[in-house]
Amino acid sequence: MHHTFTLGNYTCTVLNDFARTRSVKQTFPQIDEAELLKEIGLGGYDLTLETEMSLHGNVLLIDTGDQKIMIDSGLPPAGGQLLQSLAEAGIQPSDIDMVMVTHGDGDHIGGLASYSSAKIVMPTNSYKLWTEDTAGMIEEFVKLFRGVVPDQDLENMAAGRAKYAEVVKSLGDRVVMVEMGEEVAPGISFLAAPGHRRDHTAVVVESAGNKLLHVADAWRHPIQLKRHDFYCLFDSYPDQLAKTMESLLEKAAAEDFLVFGAHFDFPALIRIGKENGAFKWMV
Repeated sequence: MHHTFTLGNYTCTVLNDFARTRSVKQTFPQIDEAELLKEIGLGGYDLTLETEMSLHGNVLLIDTGDQKIMIDSGLPPAGGQLLQSLAEAGIQPSDIDMVMVTHGDGDHIGGLASYSSAKIVMPTNSYKLWTEDTAGMIEEFVKLFRGVVPDQDLENMAAGRAKYAEVVKSLGDRVVMVEMGEEVAPGISFLAAPGHRRDHTAVVVESAGNKLLHVADAWRHPIQLKRHDFYCLFDSYPDQLAKTMESLLEKAAAEDFLVFGAHFDFPALIRIGKENGAFKWMV
């Protein structure tokens, strides 16, 4: 499944990697249920705690005319349909010139091996996190989610992170490290957005006066536009995430960005408005 649109002089394609569901309660398990139900009612959402919410995994591809740049690489091929979505869009993995990595979760870097011709572009601090203190990073991750997810699931998640760390280390000179705000191609750069993970980033794309903000995993449901403290199941640093959400939402509303979210409903494109001082989710 794919959706193509233009952004200034760039041709962009949204590629769907997976489509699943997760209940409201499973999505926000750490949030007080009474408080969650209250906000659901105030927002007028047709939801209960047991309602199955859609959970999509989307990847953005940008064709600048000179390069094909993919932001993240999706799940490992056996776990998702990204390669199928690429094929439907008439694109081969060997066509990809660059993969920008927003953060090191499995649904964002699991497919890196499929793009053997591409440069892998990462913020310097993110690369160092994954290569210089892998054990410490994994230990911190386990502590954060102990008691939140079943022990066996957490063990598997930790093993997965160790595996991905080895993948990053094995990339060698294919990795290009950049600083926040440094252009990796005209108008395209990383923007610090910590909270979901310590290494989590957003991406800014500008072409011919048109702007897109790729917020990756910074938020995923309209209820979070009002309640930045409503963090999701796998958000690591809620307080930091709330500040990041506020900053990104303000930027998107003030500068009229088209907004892409890795886990929004396909095709994962919205705009952010303001009404009576509150942020508004606009499709």
